Amino acid sequence: NTLVYSSSLTGFGLAAFSVAKKGSIRRSSMPRSFARLQAGAGARQRGLDDRALALDHRRVGVMGVAGQAMMYAKGIGTERNYTEAVNWYERAAVKGHANSQYVLANMYLKGRGIDEDPEEAFKLYRAAANNGHINAQLMLAYLYGKGMGVKRDDTMSFHWYLKAAEQGNSNAQYNLGVIFAKGRGIGRDVEKARHWYQQAAKQGDENARNALKRL
Repeated sequence: NTLVYSSSLTGFGLAAFSVAKKGSIRRSSMPRSFARLQAGAGARQRGLDDRALALDHRRVGVMGVAGQAMMYAKGIGTERNYTEAVNWYERAAVKGHANSQYVLANMYLKGRGIDEDPEEAFKLYRAAANNGHINAQLMLAYLYGKGMGVKRDDTMSFHWYLKAAEQGNSNAQYNLGVIFAKGRGIGRDVEKARHWYQQAAKQGDENARNALKRL
């Protein structure tokens, strides 16, 4: 009877962007330049531009910071290092970069490069969801529905699934069908369940197609 979230978590790497209990953001110290992390023969052997690697953080835009984090997370041009990826993703996350907030939430949820902490994951998903990140909205709905990192709240789960579903996310559409079919956090409504199952089924969701047969 639990809601199904069929998409796998994607992305690694955000930072030690930790939110204090009172809601303030606690930042780690920031190295002055990427050069200290990447300098040396290894970088040259991989054909990277040493001048680009030496850019000071103050001169690198938020997209550049997130890009450097991704390089560490995926091992592009350097050895994979989740801890350093966390360090760099944090800088983008605290500037409001939604995807960085989302990936950092994934890191906290899975304990990748940082201690596992579902509560911090929830806070970061919420920040990214409020910034319009669809996958973050989907995950926030999932966490509310499971009571993971936050007290279970079926009404809030419905709210965030609806946000993502209205933007065309098939997983959210399917889960809305489940919610309406079972009456979780909202009144039971078979016709609305059918509507959302159909929307998901149009996008190839097999779970939705099977659910339609059972209505």
